[in-house]
Amino acid sequence: MTKFLIRSFAVKLENAPSPSVKPVQLAAELPFNEDGISYDTKRSDGNMVGGFSIPAELVPSEITSEDIRFVIGNKADGQLNMVAAKGQKINIPAGNFNKVYILAAASEDTQGDFKTGSLTTHLDIQNWTGFVGQHYKRVLSLDNLKVDSIIKAFTKRDNIAWYASTAIRQSQTKHTGIVIFINMRYLFQKAQGRLRFL
Repeated sequence: MTKFLIRSFAVKLENAPSPSVKPVQLAAELPFNEDGISYDTKRSDGNMVGGFSIPAELVPSEITSEDIRFVIGNKADGQLNMVAAKGQKINIPAGNFNKVYILAAASEDTQGDFKTGSLTTHLDIQNWTGFVGQHYKRVLSLDNLKVDSIIKAFTKRDNIAWYASTAIRQSQTKHTGIVIFINMRYLFQKAQGRLRFL
């Protein structure tokens, strides 16, 4: 073979030594206290943050991430379908379980403590919108001849369980700003210590 040529290889994978088993799981009954999902036909219904909501047309009734199934709250107009963390207690189904999974989003990069029994797990939750990474960015002067500053490169490492390329804005004006259509919206998967949060 010579250098720098495109090559194709046929690869045959061995069978797994033991068949994979999906985890046994039960969903907790959530005390929904906010409406953050809206249909385009009734934009004023939900408010995730700042007049924006998750598009009901794009979010499925169930989200599966790494074989963990999450049932989404009722998307119908006027229904509560999100839990805003305000220090409340959520009852976890009884059973011999060793992990708690949470599907999470935040209006800004934030931190919080999640307690299960005597165990406290500190988590960082990413902003539900914007970039999850970028190369460094040069900010140029008005005449584009001078670099005024350089914004550092970054990556955010939370696992993405679901995303959408748009959000619903409460205003009836269709094009209130290009940012609505190019910034992604995310729900994140969390993993910390002995517990794993989604």
